Amino acid sequence: MMKSTYPLIAFLVMLFSSGCSQDGPLVVKEAWARPTIAGRNTAIYFVIENATRQDDALLSIRGDLADSLEAHLSAMDANGVVSMKPQESVFVPARESVEFKPGGLHVMVVNVKEGLQPGDTFRVVLTFRNAGEITVEVPVQEP
Repeated sequence: MMKSTYPLIAFLVMLFSSGCSQDGPLVVKEAWARPTIAGRNTAIYFVIENATRQDDALLSIRGDLADSLEAHLSAMDANGVVSMKPQESVFVPARESVEFKPGGLHVMVVNVKEGLQPGDTFRVVLTFRNAGEITVEVPVQEP
């Protein structure tokens, strides 16, 4: 009787382990930006999902819509004063998500060249240590 259960156990172990070891991609989703007028700043928000088995890091952001695009982290001190701190890179753990959202991590878009109205879209390129470059289509919308 023991002999007949070995193939079943082996099959179940193989099925379980193959499902757990599958890598998915690193993706950027739910991107959006706030509207603004030319010469002002705005922010971009999105979610990075790292379905791979390897930690990654967002190293840079580039696009033609402004003078610069920088990853920033908003933080409040003990006195209630909010400040933004540029981030050289943003760690993206394996099999986890990192959310860029109002009041937290975001991409600061400095000195927009042309106004951005709700319904507009633009592209930015995010460069990751392992995933490489990912082009993201960013719709402009009201928060």
